[in-house]
Amino acid sequence: MDYLASFYPPIGLRRPLPALLGPTAQLLTIIPWLFPTKHGRVITTFPLLLGITLSRPYFTAGSALDDYNSASQFFASLAVSLDFLVLQSSTEEAPRWIGPSKVLAIDGRASETDAEAEGASIDDKRVSLWARFKLALRLSLYGRGIGWNWQVKNVPACTDAHLEKWAYVRRRLLLAIPALVKKSLTVYLLGAAMISRSSAETKVQQRLLDVAVGWLSAANTWHSMNMLTNIGAAVTVAAGVFEQWEWPPFFGPLKEMWSVRQAWSVVWHQLMRRTFQQPALRLRRLLGIKKGTLSSKYFQLYLAFAISTVFHEWDIFVAARRDVGELRFFMLQPLVITIEDLVRWCWRKYSERSENDQLTTFERVFGWTWTFLWFSYCIPPYANGLLDAKITAYDSRWLLMLGQRHAMDLGHSLRG
Repeated sequence: MDYLASFYPPIGLRRPLPALLGPTAQLLTIIPWLFPTKHGRVITTFPLLLGITLSRPYFTAGSALDDYNSASQFFASLAVSLDFLVLQSSTEEAPRWIGPSKVLAIDGRASETDAEAEGASIDDKRVSLWARFKLALRLSLYGRGIGWNWQVKNVPACTDAHLEKWAYVRRRLLLAIPALVKKSLTVYLLGAAMISRSSAETKVQQRLLDVAVGWLSAANTWHSMNMLTNIGAAVTVAAGVFEQWEWPPFFGPLKEMWSVRQAWSVVWHQLMRRTFQQPALRLRRLLGIKKGTLSSKYFQLYLAFAISTVFHEWDIFVAARRDVGELRFFMLQPLVITIEDLVRWCWRKYSERSENDQLTTFERVFGWTWTFLWFSYCIPPYANGLLDAKITAYDSRWLLMLGQRHAMDLGHSLRG
């Protein structure tokens, strides 16, 4: 990071972020699809998009949190262009819009059935310019590929898509309220835990409060994203930009968090899943690693987390010019998943059970406990780094300070 920082001005000497820089980057992921040929699309837009993205560290959005969040948008825009324009081979099918078939609830779960032959290809010359623009707009928002032939796996079922438009808008706005309340409570408790940790009398108390800080930081992110997702769904559906089914739940059910692999592949949001997985898939094919083999499985696992690390390192570089725990946190995950897979394989051999057998109560309880203990170990250092960099909860810092003050007052009264 020090080497990369040498190409950019210090934090204190950055200029204000131009208001149109972000929208321009987004627009450069839409315009290319209006050109008839791939070479024309790449030549006319990609160099400019790359330059804009690389220029982002020259500017500040006003706070470390705003810099951190906005850096993600630039990275995602560049990823869209690389994925669908620059690196897509002639043998790969162009993105095809197939509609809601993969998110509507069937027996309470999302359908995984493909419908590749249906819908409209964004590259079909029979599609009108306006229709292609609307498809390009949806594609530029990237995410989980809802409604596309490349929709990522494990998207939760959309159970409220049947609601009438305004009933749906009201429901989503009402769901945003408890998410805001939970986020606010989480930030308040986070402030209290931070102060209590600093005055803990024993190492055990300090460690337990450190774990609490880690989980409360994660909960703040969880509730923040849920709140923003519900508001986004309400606004865009009300405006007629999206339909109800295009907003399935952002996270998977917590009850499925019975392993570290499950935590990342099913429970946590899949917003950047294709960004992290597609380069690994393409490189695997280039290297001739056979699909379905162990080497293929773990090559893709480690490379996907390595790309995730680069993504988060970019965000924190723009915000703070230093690593605050990203490398350690994200590259530990594939290592522990590998160990976890080995233990599960040994257990299946010992218990003579198939991988497709339903988990027993013992296996679920053991898995939940293990997953909780693992994240209790690895989240706190990363959470503390983000807190030190003024990323976590900085948008609600008055609540953070209120929790700190109340915990301090309580501590004084108890000692007095």
